[in-house]
Amino acid sequence: MNTRFYRFISYFLFLIDLLTINFVFFLTFKISNSYLSFFTDLNYLILFLVVNCTWILSVLLLNVYNELNLFLFDAFGRTSIKSIGLFFLLITAYFLFAGKYYSFTFLIHFFWILFLSLFLNRLIYLLLIQHFNASGFFQKRLIIIGYNETAANVIRLLEADFIGVKIIGICIDDENVSSLSSYPVIGKVNSVLTLAKLHHITDIYSTILPEEDPRILSLMQEADRSFIHFRMIPNLDFFIKSAYHIDFIGPIPVVAKRKEPLYESSNRIKKRIFDIIFSILIILFIMSWLTPLISILILMETGWPIFFFQPRNGESNQVFSCIKFRSMKLNQQAHSLQATANDNRITRFGKFLRKTSLDEFPQFFNVLLGSMSIVGPRPHMLQHTEIYSQKVDQFMLRHFIKPGITGWAQINGYRGETETIAAMEQRVSHDLWYLENWSLWLDLKIIFSTFLQVLKGDQKAY
Repeated sequence: MNTRFYRFISYFLFLIDLLTINFVFFLTFKISNSYLSFFTDLNYLILFLVVNCTWILSVLLLNVYNELNLFLFDAFGRTSIKSIGLFFLLITAYFLFAGKYYSFTFLIHFFWILFLSLFLNRLIYLLLIQHFNASGFFQKRLIIIGYNETAANVIRLLEADFIGVKIIGICIDDENVSSLSSYPVIGKVNSVLTLAKLHHITDIYSTILPEEDPRILSLMQEADRSFIHFRMIPNLDFFIKSAYHIDFIGPIPVVAKRKEPLYESSNRIKKRIFDIIFSILIILFIMSWLTPLISILILMETGWPIFFFQPRNGESNQVFSCIKFRSMKLNQQAHSLQATANDNRITRFGKFLRKTSLDEFPQFFNVLLGSMSIVGPRPHMLQHTEIYSQKVDQFMLRHFIKPGITGWAQINGYRGETETIAAMEQRVSHDLWYLENWSLWLDLKIIFSTFLQVLKGDQKAY
């Protein structure tokens, strides 16, 4: 699939929608409040920020710009309607909370103009896609050289491409075969270029390599002279039995067992900057008043200490002190025994702290100091790391990146106590998926999902 093109379309649509929302906001402001100046009205400046943040939250939660749905009318339409509905609901809730500062006329005009504008955006987009597909603007016309298991897999993936890929046929030298799969054998390998010109081919995919057939190299050169894209598809299954990622050092291909976005220094810097800014905001605006309040309540119930410091395994398996508000009575098993349901070590106020995840808030200091990240695999107690590293395959790969306050595994139901090896395997599987698919957008999605999960309540929060 043309993932780069899909990603471009995804980002482009997101930007167009955001620009549309802001244009409608300013237009509606002028219609409803012609006597006011937007830039001098603090309330509307706040509303402007709320509107933008709410839209971003809505589309992230519902995955509106999912690359696989962008070219499917029904799927894209459904997610768009759901996100617009959620957006309207959240903005209406904000108006109920702070409506006295705004004009009701503004809200009505904003909603109906915005709905029509977003609908028009999607209508124009889908009509353009339909037009370009019908005209063949996006279409690639392919010939495949050779037929084997690799070719069959390539065909299956190309058939799933929404941007008009058309496979004309297959070229092989076996005279006894007239058709393969649903595509005809249109000629022999020697006739590839002649057939390519006859059928207006844009791309040739070869599953036969030059070391297997010397003619492939000359075919590549002839294709270049005819302005036809020539691609070779090696079969590496003999060497690598699982998914792999190919990178380059200059012209030299480097095969890795997995894609690791955070292996790149630029991505690590982005994530670190995000962690610092986010943790500082939480510490200044929440921890500054929350810490004294929780400290008093802990002191009233069980006395000192306020904080609980537990050694845990972090990045590269380095040990660090994970900070939490103390939610248990002082006990000898604090560093070895995981909390369980109805655990009699947990204090009354501790139950509330753990249920609301407030006990985790001091870990924002861990983030600021650099031993943790906002999002990442949850760190384990030293004893558990030692046990599970022997029992769960790839368990230690979680430590390629910094542990997080929340993570992909946690929002997918693998939080807290792990009662079975199978549950731990699922947690590790989700952590590795995050390792291979990291992006700042994914971090934001996980943060928002965690926030909603806390509001909703989690059965495993004990």
